[in-house]
Amino acid sequence: MLSKALKASLTAVTPFQPTRVFITAEDDGNIQYPGTLVVLSTQHF
Repeated sequence: MLSKALKASLTAVTPFQPTRVFITAEDDGNIQYPGTLVVLSTQHF
């Protein structure tokens, strides 16, 4: 959840070590592949 300080947290489980995380804006929650509109992106871990 977002706070007033504009900080958020995300917890996920994957068998892979991520190198980058990005969040895209989608019209539908049941998509197979991410869209092209990137809303948030991290630097490399």
